[in-house]
Amino acid sequence: PAPVADEGRQELELRGGEIKLNAVAEGLTSADVHVDAAKAERFVFLSGGLSRGPRHVVWVDRRGTQTRALEEPLELPRYPRLSPDGARLAITTGPSVEGNIWVHYLSSASRPPLKLTFENHNLFPIWSPDGKRILFITRGRANALNAVAADGSSLEPETLATNGEPQVPLCWVPGTDLVLVAQARADTQHDLELFQMTGRTWRHWLQTRFDEIEARVSP
Repeated sequence: PAPVADEGRQELELRGGEIKLNAVAEGLTSADVHVDAAKAERFVFLSGGLSRGPRHVVWVDRRGTQTRALEEPLELPRYPRLSPDGARLAITTGPSVEGNIWVHYLSSASRPPLKLTFENHNLFPIWSPDGKRILFITRGRANALNAVAADGSSLEPETLATNGEPQVPLCWVPGTDLVLVAQARADTQHDLELFQMTGRTWRHWLQTRFDEIEARVSP
């Protein structure tokens, strides 16, 4: 969909065919928690509606047809993110305040999943453009933006930044070393910031009286 802004009001104009998720997504309040898009005109989706128990990861095509992406259900899965090549899935699973980041191989069922985090509460994974690193947020005594090797070669997270207010890494800006992050604020809900990996500096990008959240940058 293409957003059309008019004096603070936003409308969506659909361009191209739709992918029917309404039949499987009815009742969900945030697609960001449950769905991610693949390049091959399909979505990876967490089935099971609002269930907080084990749920399956499925593919959904343009006709709304579902096929399992992983055979076994996952414990309270949320925030699925496909790797740039679509072959792996980074996802948070586990209790609601004790989530950990896992990587599952979608093209090779025989390969066991990789657990990348082991303590605190870890969520909102996003992939680096080369698929080698995963950025995520750790919530513990502080809110930390961390990075870890996606192949499990190093399980010691690298802390990139810390902040007293909650953050949500949204996506890597293609062709740059910038990461788009939603920053929670007491007075304006969420604002959009750019975090530069080189130098580890922040830049304000979009701050209004509205709640800016779940943004993505096109390829």
